[in-house]
Amino acid sequence: MIGWDADITVKSTPTPTDLGLATLKPLLLAATKAAPYGGSVILEDAIITGVTRTGNNYNFYLEDAGAAIYCYSIPATDSFTPEVGAVLNGTITVSGYNYSTGIPEVTAFSFDGAISSATALPLTEVTTASLEDNYDDLACRRIKVVDATITDGFGGSDRDGTIMQDNTAATIRTSSASDVSQSYSAGATVSIVGFPIYYNGNHQISVISDNDIVASGKMPGVITAATTKQMYVGDHWEVGATANSGATVSYEIDNENVAFLSPGAVGFVQAKSTGTCTLTMTIPETDQYTSATLTCTITVVEAPVGMQYFEKVTSAPSDWSGTYLIVTEYDITNQHLYALSGQGVNASQALQNYGAYDDVYQYLSDNGIEANTTTREYAVTIAKTDSGHYSMYQGVKWLGLNANGNNLYFSDSYTADRDDWDISFDSDVLQIVNVKYPKNGDATRFLQYNSQSPRFACYKSGQQVIAIYKLKE
Repeated sequence: MIGWDADITVKSTPTPTDLGLATLKPLLLAATKAAPYGGSVILEDAIITGVTRTGNNYNFYLEDAGAAIYCYSIPATDSFTPEVGAVLNGTITVSGYNYSTGIPEVTAFSFDGAISSATALPLTEVTTASLEDNYDDLACRRIKVVDATITDGFGGSDRDGTIMQDNTAATIRTSSASDVSQSYSAGATVSIVGFPIYYNGNHQISVISDNDIVASGKMPGVITAATTKQMYVGDHWEVGATANSGATVSYEIDNENVAFLSPGAVGFVQAKSTGTCTLTMTIPETDQYTSATLTCTITVVEAPVGMQYFEKVTSAPSDWSGTYLIVTEYDITNQHLYALSGQGVNASQALQNYGAYDDVYQYLSDNGIEANTTTREYAVTIAKTDSGHYSMYQGVKWLGLNANGNNLYFSDSYTADRDDWDISFDSDVLQIVNVKYPKNGDATRFLQYNSQSPRFACYKSGQQVIAIYKLKE
């Protein structure tokens, strides 16, 4: 915001007959367009009608019988803290103002006078049409629009929406410091209390709180998910449907010969054979939202000729050289398959010498793990070294063990011993062991997955075993 400091030459000082915001507003408007202004205006029963807070500063609307104005980023003082319902009678001295938002704003002032409490807040009932016709007069006043239809939903992280009344639209904007956390979906009929403002040159109604939005009846429940999906035979797909009401989404498939819902987990589809089926998603009615249904057409086709997969290795080859995914299958019954995904790929492991992880279950099929752009990024190249051991190279790093501890070591260049590994099976359990450690009779450290502090690292015991899938050329 652009402001002016308190050392401003007064261009016009209102007389005692120049009372209130109806005097202040045009003075600021003229001043911000032309010359500096500073001075005092006498307030009579000016009421603070809405307050938000940003850090230690307050933003609030001030309204009297003649007009209303917006006060932006005002710090509290020992004698004045903005509160909804506070009634100001006295003198307001303006020392900062701004016009960049389209309305004159007070950005710095002092108040000298009495503060009392209002018995009721002013409220002007309008239609969207009358608001548009009288915008300048109604700007910053506390207004109410009754029984408007939401045509573009808003709330929560979505700060912008639209309401419609008798074919006249009004834009809703919730301020970044507001408490509009609930989602309001298109189709709902609502009554809204807010403050007409200009934002980016447009007329908008600023809404501060969920308490200022009252729905007539229940709001429409909305399911958000894909409505079409193509799958290859054997593929898995996590639908990931969400509901604006927060209700749990249930799923049903009409032709389980084509695709079926994976047992043991909600919202996972497995393709069985070629054909088309319909996935129906439903949510129940809640106290505030209606029930809802959404359908998705699933088309299952054969995988294209030439598609590659990482296939699971269950016995040791004579030579491990090749391209692999290293994964843990410990939670596969819950549709999770975590792959070693490099250094710091997962945000929680950023800049740490642990093996980060990513869930690649959605790419698992009866053919193996699909070799696509994502899974190839996590591929580990295993090559036999001169010493007869194996190196493991992922992305742009060699994987090694630089100390007798858990942490993997990621290096830009290969170093013998430190970056050498032995790979074998003990019964059905894959074992990947660093050559350099252990030393001096210490227990062997195996590459494993820590499910409690999710990461791949080297442990002596007690963690989840790993599996390996080789890219079929």
